[in-house]
Amino acid sequence: MDEYQLLLTERAKDDIIDIGDYIFYVLLQPDISKNFIKNLRNSISKLKKFPYKFPIIQDKILKEKGIRYMPYKNYFIFFEIVESMHVVIVLRIGYNKRNWMDIL
Repeated sequence: MDEYQLLLTERAKDDIIDIGDYIFYVLLQPDISKNFIKNLRNSISKLKKFPYKFPIIQDKILKEKGIRYMPYKNYFIFFEIVESMHVVIVLRIGYNKRNWMDIL
């Protein structure tokens, strides 16, 4: 099975930085921040092999766009698959209690 190419949008990259900064500076947990981000990145990399494992969002508009999500702890990783290019694009990453339908 060929792996998909994995791309992160600038917003997704910023989301990772923001999450790490929040854990580091607000929660004052530098060691947890480093490990959390490392494990988050490892989870994201799993999308290279199994992107269809995760469901499409059931919101009418987002469903039409084929946007999927992968849970990671208290966060969601939102992504789309561009099959014609064999690419997975990570769109956003964020806390699962936010109103993601409006943000996406």
